[in-house]
Amino acid sequence: MSDIKERTKIVLVHPDDSGNIGAVCRSMKTMGIHQLIIADPQEYDEHTIEVRSVHAFDIYQNAQFFPTLKEALEGTALSVGTSRRAGKKRKYRTFLPEEMCDSICQMADGEVAIVFGNEEHGLTDDELAECNAVVSIPTSDDFPSLNLSHAVQIMCYHLFRASAKRLPKRNFTPLSSQRMDEICSHLIENFRSIGFFKIDGSEEMQRFFRDIFSRAMMCREEADKLDRIFTKVAGIKSKIDSDKWKC
Repeated sequence: MSDIKERTKIVLVHPDDSGNIGAVCRSMKTMGIHQLIIADPQEYDEHTIEVRSVHAFDIYQNAQFFPTLKEALEGTALSVGTSRRAGKKRKYRTFLPEEMCDSICQMADGEVAIVFGNEEHGLTDDELAECNAVVSIPTSDDFPSLNLSHAVQIMCYHLFRASAKRLPKRNFTPLSSQRMDEICSHLIENFRSIGFFKIDGSEEMQRFFRDIFSRAMMCREEADKLDRIFTKVAGIKSKIDSDKWKC
């Protein structure tokens, strides 16, 4: 059972400033987190990154780069977006950093990604939709905007503190993001087959189930059982319709 800090990745989406990336590396290393991912990268000044990272330049040297956030999150069991903005299309529930980090530290297995948006715009609706849950860091209404590296430092600090609490672990193998998507897609198809959607809201409904199931940290057996239940419901509805037609 590996340390949760070893299974946690910090994901930066399209960061603009090389200095910020260096400061993020320093924030991560001080809290024992070493996996950095940059999605949709630009060209960066490595000298600036090295200067700002102080003795944490190795974090950047070992970073992984992906063209899209979706590709960056492949294989993760839980992805957590950070945002202070609410909205209908963003998430149904927002967590505090300490709440989410306590939950993360109860995962006995599985990779975790904590996702941060661009310095100016934060995470877009589409980017946040790729994440399973959202964390909002409380700030003053007079000046609510946090520097990227400060936000990373706060999340890494809470994860570091939570990992020292020796919280009880849930001994199960969490679902990969790919398997979660497969199950939710199948569930939506079953809903569609029984005529659930009068107006097509399947995309929002699929995102809703994906978020709920991921936050619940379901094991493979639980998810497979849910899948079988909804498949059976669809089959019963189909049989009822067939019997009516015969009559």
